[in-house]
Amino acid sequence: MLGTFFKVMAPLALTTALVSIIPHAASADENADRRQKTFYSGNEVRTPASSADLASVHDRQAVIKSSKPIKGLLASFHLTLVDQFKSGSETVYIIRIPASQNYHSILKVAGKFPGVITAEPNYVKKHLAVTAPNDTYAASQWYLPKLGITDVWETYTFTHPVKIAVLDTGINYDHPDLSSGQILPGYDFVNDDADPLDYVGHGTMVSGVIAAQANNHKGIAGVAAKNPNIKILPVKIGSAKGAEIADEIRGIDYAIKQGADIINISFGSEESSQAEYDAISRAVSKGILVVSSAGNEGEYKFPVSFPAAYPEVLSVGSTDSKDKLSVFSNTGEAIDLAAPGENIAVPTRRGGYDLKAAGTSFSAPIVSGLAGLMLSADNTLEPYEIEYLLERSAYKMPGYTSFWNKYTGFGRVNLLKAFQTDLPNLSKDAGDLRTKARVIAVNKTYTDKFDTPLDSDWFVLKAVKNMKIKVDVSAVSYTDPVIWTDRLVNGKPAEEKEYDAKRISSGESFTISIKPGSNYIQLFEKNNHFSQNSYTMKITELDITAPAAPYVYAVNSKSTAVKGKAEKASTVKVYYGTKLLRSVKATTSGTFSAAITKQPAGRVLTVTATDAAGNKSKITKVTVKK
Repeated sequence: MLGTFFKVMAPLALTTALVSIIPHAASADENADRRQKTFYSGNEVRTPASSADLASVHDRQAVIKSSKPIKGLLASFHLTLVDQFKSGSETVYIIRIPASQNYHSILKVAGKFPGVITAEPNYVKKHLAVTAPNDTYAASQWYLPKLGITDVWETYTFTHPVKIAVLDTGINYDHPDLSSGQILPGYDFVNDDADPLDYVGHGTMVSGVIAAQANNHKGIAGVAAKNPNIKILPVKIGSAKGAEIADEIRGIDYAIKQGADIINISFGSEESSQAEYDAISRAVSKGILVVSSAGNEGEYKFPVSFPAAYPEVLSVGSTDSKDKLSVFSNTGEAIDLAAPGENIAVPTRRGGYDLKAAGTSFSAPIVSGLAGLMLSADNTLEPYEIEYLLERSAYKMPGYTSFWNKYTGFGRVNLLKAFQTDLPNLSKDAGDLRTKARVIAVNKTYTDKFDTPLDSDWFVLKAVKNMKIKVDVSAVSYTDPVIWTDRLVNGKPAEEKEYDAKRISSGESFTISIKPGSNYIQLFEKNNHFSQNSYTMKITELDITAPAAPYVYAVNSKSTAVKGKAEKASTVKVYYGTKLLRSVKATTSGTFSAAITKQPAGRVLTVTATDAAGNKSKITKVTVKK
């Protein structure tokens, strides 16, 4: 079977997950908030809660995230409180909406209840594994030498402890390949106890890909198996039916509290959840790398599933032994990397082995295991640096040789090349924080680049007067720049505005009015990708002074033109009421002549002038004489 989960999202369920990357810790809060706002302002939300299919919702349940108690809501609509728990600074309530009530209407009402931050279906995410033929005993673990893993085992030293939280269906901790001390005590959020025993098998397989014991004369070797310092934290969030989002959120918070360095999620679904995104953002802000599976619906042209599709998550698609993209692997702008996901050797929950497991469920833990090896060799690496090294060094598969593409992302991982790759020089990079913004001026052009995943470039224009400026950001292949502007008022961001009018490989251009003081411009890449090529940002001050009102010569009932003087090269328009009679350009000497039909005596005409910057003069009125 394939080892990738997919989200069905009924109550709040998961499927096999992908790896998510951690952002620069210092810029987490404000930058993370902006990324979320950009995510929800675009078209990434594919299934609004208001139109959720109840077939993908667990037991008509909903997830309510609130800063205040919701007893009034429960009483008013006869709702059942199934569970509640703290998540971040808020409380998450799991409620059941009875069949006598309209599910979507109650969800809409709940969203407006005092204190409620989000009200969403408790979707069920599915496992991201697929079924493969079992009649051939293929050579197992072909991917170990292909990815340079065996070379790294023999070349580098791994001394630092690393904790990888596997959010899945649990684990068979008595399996002979998983019973040598590499499994830590975990938790079962499905049954709410401290025994995360796997009754499905998916979690055992995913954990085995990472940490099955090596050199024990039996079974297989996990990708990180030669390193006894890498431990698995089993977090059971799913069953044979999938995983509820509510349990996923609890699992993420548990992994944070247990000090996980990496979180692997091999579940997924088509539906996004803000409560889920919030939990992932918290993990990233704590310096945790989140890796998740892209999904197994590629044959039907499905985009990357959630949580892999969130920008902060390292999403992983699947390839075969011949470096071809797996037909089932989901694709799209959110894809980051590819890793083997066919004919993967895994331990099973009954103590045996499956040498033909397939799915993005197994691609993700390969990347999680490789990330664990890198961190064990050098524990100073930040999550975004690990992601950069894996992506920058990735192998460009035949047919997918561009720097990035929507099928394999940056390419198929190669651990040996990642160990041999240097981190970028960030000495000229604009600051990642508002407090470290690069000072800029009008009528100049600046050059920078999205150097790493989660790179955020801050600039500040310190104006001494009211101005209107034009901002032009050049296009860079395979990137989608997002620009935010604001200014600080009483120490808080004000007049925030987002600019993301165009798609990937396009630039952005807009005009904005700024006031005296510090005016900020922030740029980041929408999908958390980096680029080897620079962008330019041109800041141009625009003329905001309106032309003088036109001077109009006398007009009589026999006149066939309105003549006069106006600002040089301005556009002069002559109206009768709201009807435009004529529009002409003033000459370079500042005169104009607008041909009109003869007008009756006593009629009042109005004349305006508009300069090249779009500034419009006051009206000049002229009464037609006899």
